[in-house]
Amino acid sequence: MGKLKLAACGVDCSECGSYKVTMEQDLKAAELIVPWYKSQGWIGENEGAEAVMKLNPLCKGCWNTTDDCFFKCGCSKNRDFRICCTEKQINHCGECGDFPCADYIEFVGDLEHHKKAMEFLQSYRKAERIVNGSTMHTVGESGLGADWVMSLTDEEGYPAASMITASRADGFKWIAFCSGLGWNKPNRAEKDPHSCVYLFEKDSFSGISLTGKIEVITDSEVKKQMWYDALGDFWRGFDDDRWCVLMFKPERYNIFIDNRTIRGEF
Repeated sequence: MGKLKLAACGVDCSECGSYKVTMEQDLKAAELIVPWYKSQGWIGENEGAEAVMKLNPLCKGCWNTTDDCFFKCGCSKNRDFRICCTEKQINHCGECGDFPCADYIEFVGDLEHHKKAMEFLQSYRKAERIVNGSTMHTVGESGLGADWVMSLTDEEGYPAASMITASRADGFKWIAFCSGLGWNKPNRAEKDPHSCVYLFEKDSFSGISLTGKIEVITDSEVKKQMWYDALGDFWRGFDDDRWCVLMFKPERYNIFIDNRTIRGEF
């Protein structure tokens, strides 16, 4: 089964019995959800996994917009969350400023897998706050550091990692770094933009690993936004044509935070 986009509510659909029954024809998964289907009146009291299988396709995930499943476009409440996230142009509830809203708290209730989803999104938001606070433009307020590790492919095809300071960040949308034109990082990023950046935050003992692509930017307006005083040790000012911005846009994350690992795709 291929990688699946996280449901709007934060539930990993690939762990859901209804999704497994649909996508993998998984009889064992069907057996596990029999009690729930009986409690909802979807199958009879004397029926079992075979009756569940007959309802296929059950669900193709929250972001499925076709109307051909037992759960049409995801389970009912998650469908509302998906519509809300689509309207706000966000990937899931964890990116919403109102999280957790009253509807989400009601959705969680006493269901363990919903509680797990909320804990996941809370950790995701915490990691995003650490990213935003770990730049030269925010360390004064956050009290965090701005030193990251960036890995790029070197001239012989091997991964090469080295320290670099972040200038600004917009959560997991983008992180901007600064470097001299003609230096190793811009040269390597021009040849192969694939990169991994890593941040360790010692107070919370959190490690944030992000993989994605880098764009080398020399536009003066972008450079003006990313400029900070310490860069004056190397260049005359934001309009000095000897430096550039390395704009990193994450595509995947692997994060150790709150004593557990969360991973996924943006």
